[in-house]
This record gives sequence, structure tokens and C-alpha cells, in this order.
Amino acid sequence: MNFIELLRREATVRLGFYGCVAVALALSDMTIVIIINHVLMQDDIAQVPLWHIGAFALLVATRKYSQEHLIRVGGNEIMRIIHSVRVRIIDKVRRVDVKSMELTDQSALLIGTIANVSSIGYLSFYVPLLFKGIIQILFLLIYVYFISATQFVVALAAMLLIALSFWEGTTKIQRSMSEMQESDKSFLSTASELMEGFKEVKMNRWRSDALIGDVTEVSAANLRANSRLREDVLKDYGWSELLLACFIGALVFVEPRLIGTSTQTVMQVAVAALFMASLVREAITTGTEVIILNSVCGGLVQIEREIDQLRSDEPGETPPLWSTFESLEFRQITYDNVDALAKARFTVGPFDLTIKPGEIVFLTGSNGSGKSSVLRLIAGLYPPHRGDVLVDGHALRGDQFVQYRSLISCIFAEHYLFHKLYGFEVDPVRAARLIDEMGLRGKTDLVDGTFSTLALSSGQRTRIAMISALLEDRPIYLFDEWAADQDPGFRHRFYREILPQLKAAGKAVIAITHDTEYFPYCDRLYDVQRGRLVEITEVAVGASL
Repeated sequence: MNFIELLRREATVRLGFYGCVAVALALSDMTIVIIINHVLMQDDIAQVPLWHIGAFALLVATRKYSQEHLIRVGGNEIMRIIHSVRVRIIDKVRRVDVKSMELTDQSALLIGTIANVSSIGYLSFYVPLLFKGIIQILFLLIYVYFISATQFVVALAAMLLIALSFWEGTTKIQRSMSEMQESDKSFLSTASELMEGFKEVKMNRWRSDALIGDVTEVSAANLRANSRLREDVLKDYGWSELLLACFIGALVFVEPRLIGTSTQTVMQVAVAALFMASLVREAITTGTEVIILNSVCGGLVQIEREIDQLRSDEPGETPPLWSTFESLEFRQITYDNVDALAKARFTVGPFDLTIKPGEIVFLTGSNGSGKSSVLRLIAGLYPPHRGDVLVDGHALRGDQFVQYRSLISCIFAEHYLFHKLYGFEVDPVRAARLIDEMGLRGKTDLVDGTFSTLALSSGQRTRIAMISALLEDRPIYLFDEWAADQDPGFRHRFYREILPQLKAAGKAVIAITHDTEYFPYCDRLYDVQRGRLVEITEVAVGASL
């Protein structure tokens, strides 16, 4: 079982602890049954010594607090394990290289890591409950054996039949659970398309109706899987109830007629049987919940295995990061860009490029020429398949790309904005000044390193990304068509104010641009042709720099 695998691998509380507490609970139950039977065997129950009552009360209290302690400690341990595994999974994800992540179904990964895990806190209640219930049933069976070997055989046979019936039903329950989880993923995936493609949905009523049709179909499949799950659980419960009734009926009506067991023995066993019946009902209910928990844990185990198969380009420990450079060289850089089927789509390079602090380099080229791939290679997100990246004359090797990337701030064409500025201390005075310079005063604010809102227009969000990059204050800046969605005023400011300020501060800038009128305001200009860099010398560069 996946849950057992997690416990064996991750648990810090020894199983012996659970065993001791469960045995204490079982002994309490058995002693309570013994006291009740002893009292019932008295001719005058009113004359029962008071110490029997005191012992009974003490055992009930012991049972209550021992059970609560077992459930609390067990539940906390399960939640600690899930927390540890989930954080470890996300930590592994951040170390996966960019190309592997691009070729991975990220939505399935997130859904599998997050979906249903919130229910584990509730489900974790049932695992120690099931464990102690099984121990209690075993002890009561031992007690019945000492009363009557014949009655023990009847009780054991009933318990085994109930266990076999439940075990057979678990296969159906697990299948229904898998179907329900798959339909959950499908529903979330389909519903997310509505959110992500909202404008396109609004523009096409037929598309909108078809999408809602799919949502309805997926939701109905989810409902059917849920109904099958409930039916499977109900059948298991029904069979168990029937077997329990047959067991008690055989105990009271059949066995005394066939064997001639005394009424006193039947009464003693009947009390134990009633205790066992309540424990069996509890075990069936909790067992079903544990199956669900096992399924959730299985999803986490499987996801971690899948992530372990992905290529990682970062070490386990964060190395000392770099903050300065004197020269950056790309020698015969070549990269075979592949698709999800591992078939090469096109090759970027080979290309050569040298960058020094205080230089501005523009890259231009037609759509599909490989500009974005070149930028990812320069950023160190795509480690080259052939060629060398040299920082201050030393070629990068292995996990040094982590240190290299610490030199660079990037704003990609499809950038992501974080509400919180992670990883560095923010100068509130400078942040306020940048917000004002970017024309965002009154539209957003930065409080304790967190933007008050990111619900802004596309151009304004791109300016937020610039604010974040400038606050990082790294020595190299990469911009992928930053000015494309800016109005003429901010486009002019980007080329005639922001870039010169970065140059004056000794920053190196590599920018992808199609704004031909601003080509002269760089130190070098390259045309990207089929993934290669061809320097453009026809345009006079270095104007007003």
C-alpha cells in the first residue's frame, strides 16, 4: 500500500508506540467486558462491590484518553509526513531544468500535488482508529476463546468472512476512487480553460456552449464515479451487517441447541460479541476512509517518482551565488530544441557572442527565427548541447549555471508576476520612486515587499516586471520585446532613459526588439537567422550613448 510505504519511509514515531497504546486500549475494552460479565453473573446485582464501579469508571476514562492520544499523535504524524513529502516534491520541481518542465503536464502535476491533500487532515483521523480497532477485536477474540473454544471458532469464522468480504470490496472501491480522481482532474482542467481563455470564450458563443457541454459531461462522469463509490461502500457495509447478525444469531439460537452451551456462557460471549460488532462497524467505516487516504498518498508517491525521472540542473544545496562579472562569452553555442515527442524541431546556433559590463546589445529577427531560444540560452535556462559559456574566462560546468543565473534579471515576453518580491530586501524609498516613474502611482503600491494589486493592464504589468527587475539590481538584464505593449511615451522612455541609465550603472543589457527606429541606440545589433546571430553593420549604432 502507498500509505504503508510512506509510513515506512517517512515516519519518525515508532510503530511500537502505536502498538503499546492500542494494546492498552484493547486491554481496557477486554477488562470492561470482564467486569460487565462478572456483574451479570451475580445473583443480586445491587450487591456488587463499589470497587467494580470504580474500576469500570477508571477503565472508561483510560480508554477515552488513550484513544484520543493515539488519534492525535497518529494524525499529527500523518500530517507531518504529508507536509514533508509535499514540500520535498515542490523543492524537487524547482530544481528541474526549464526544457523538462516545458515538456511536462504542469497542470496535472499541480492538481496531483494539491488536490485532495486538504482532506488528509480529516482522513488522518481514521488510520489510528482502524489500527486500534483491529487490536481490540483480536483481544476480544482471545477473551472469547477462554470462555468457549466453540464460540471462538464461530466468532473467528464470522470475523474472517467479514474481512474477506471487505477485502474483496476494496478492489471495486479503489477502482471507483481512481475514476473519481481522474474525473476531478478532467473537471479542473476543463474549467481552467474557461478562466485562461475567457476572452476567446466570450468571442465565440458556440465555443462557449461546447465548453460548458464538456464541463457538464465531465462533472456528470465525476458524479457517476462518486455514486459507484458510495454503492460499493454500501454493499460492503450491508454484507458486514448481515454477517454480524448471522454471527450473533448463531451464537444465541443455533449453537446452544447443537452443542448445549450454557446460558451463562452464551451471555458472556454475547456481551463480547456486541462489543466486537461495534468495533467491526467502526473498522469498516474507517477502513473505507483509509482506502481513500491510501489513494491520495499514492498520487503523491507517483508524482514524486515522475519528478525524479526529470532532469535536474541544480544541486541539492544552494552554492555561493555570483554578483559581479567582467566578461561573458558564448563560444560556438548550439542547442537542439526538441518537442514533447523528443524529435528535434530546429537547431539554435552555432553562435558566438561576447558581452561586457556597460554594453547594450539588441537582437532582432523574424518570428520563429529562434530569438527567444537564444535569449534562454544566454539566460542559462537552456544549457547548450555544444559549445561553452565562459564567465571571466572560465567555462561553466554542471551546477555552475545556478551561480551564473544569479547574475541575470529577465523579463520574458510571457513573464510571470509575483505578488511578493522574493529573495531580496526591498528599498521602500526606491520602490516608491520607481512606481511613480512607471506611471503606476495610485494604481498599485509595494507594502512589505508585496504589491497591493496586480490587476492591471498588460502594459502596466510589464512595467511592474521592470520595477521588480530594477529592484533586484543584478549586473545583466535580458528583455524580450519589453516595449511591445507600451504606449509611445513609455516605449521612448525605455530606449532613451531606462537603457542608458542601466548602461551608465555598468549593467549589461541584451534586448530583443523590432523597434527599428531605436536600433541606433545600442552598441551592437544582431539579426537572428535560423538560430544564428548575424551582426548588422549597415545600421550606425552607439547614437547618444
